Amino acid sequence: MGIYGVEIFKEEGDVTSGGMMANIIYWGSMILELVLGICSIFFYVIGISEVQGFEIWKAVVNLILAMLVIIVPVVLLVLIIT
Repeated sequence: MGIYGVEIFKEEGDVTSGGMMANIIYWGSMILELVLGICSIFFYVIGISEVQGFEIWKAVVNLILAMLVIIVPVVLLVLIIT
C-alpha cells in the first residue's frame, strides 16, 4: 500500500506500470507473504502435534477438520442465499 497507494483498491488499478524497483518490491512482498503463509501452516501442524501428542499426519487431519467445520457452513449459507 505504501508503494502503490489507492491503486490497489481500484477495480482497474494498474499496479504493474510503476518503476522497476516498485515492481520488485511488490512481487517480492507477494512471494514473501506466500512463503510466510506456508511456513505458518507448518508451525500450526507442528504445534498441534506437540500440544495434543499426535503424530504429524494426525495433526494435519485435525487441522483440515477444523477448517472444514468453519468453511462448510459458510459455503452452505452462500449457496442458500444465492
